[in-house]
Amino acid sequence: MQPHKEVGLISANCSDLICKTKGYEIHIGKTEGPDTERPFLTCDGRSLGATSADGKIIGVYLHGLFSDDHFRMKYLADYRSGRLEKSSYRQNIDETLDQLATQLEQNLDMGAILEIAL
Repeated sequence: MQPHKEVGLISANCSDLICKTKGYEIHIGKTEGPDTERPFLTCDGRSLGATSADGKIIGVYLHGLFSDDHFRMKYLADYRSGRLEKSSYRQNIDETLDQLATQLEQNLDMGAILEIAL
């Protein structure tokens, strides 16, 4: 742990996937160890994250990484056999939240819940 906290939206490069991505960096402290010699991402000359020697374990302080549609598709392509369907994170989240809201309205007494909450 260190006194300075890294917080902010950043754009980073992933050399393994030959693509850029973006996310919200938030961490306090410094990560050290041999696997940091193999960073998962880079940003403005900074190494971000670590990758195990066999490439099976990756860690990085970048939240929301998989909400980046292009990055997610490239990353998952290595783990899928066959064609990977394109998807929109934002659209999927909106549809899922709409479905959840519909289920809550149909199955809960929202008036009573709001009355309790207020």
